[in-house]
Amino acid sequence: MARARRAELEFYSVRLLANDFRKTWHFYRDRVGLVPAPGHGEPPYGEFVWRGRPLLAVFDRTVMARSVGLLPGRSSVRNVGGAAVVLEVADADREAARLRRRGVRLLRGPTDRSEWGLRTVHFLDPDGHLVEVNSRPRPRRHRAS
Repeated sequence: MARARRAELEFYSVRLLANDFRKTWHFYRDRVGLVPAPGHGEPPYGEFVWRGRPLLAVFDRTVMARSVGLLPGRSSVRNVGGAAVVLEVADADREAARLRRRGVRLLRGPTDRSEWGLRTVHFLDPDGHLVEVNSRPRPRRHRAS
């Protein structure tokens, strides 16, 4: 029996999905003492870094829910939840195809997120945790005429 191909996923960060972005952001920045990534801290999204790498992200829960086609309400069965695990791959399209072959039902994706600078795939794990797999878009090659 052939061995299944392993995913080439790399941990990126945990993303907290906040009801009140500013309150959550200021808690982690001002009370916990995390260091914001340069240019981050305005709604709906921001990252904290450690040694130059993303450590923790905060994202507005309603914006995240709408982005992946889930209901934003706290008590909804299809709620986006309180946090998302974010994984990075070289090619989101290839990873989406691999996940589908393995029986994972995708919520959205692959989807270009130009405002995020990413191409994303979203799905829920068996306990309803939101998972994002993303890749940086590859530069398009221009043909010489």
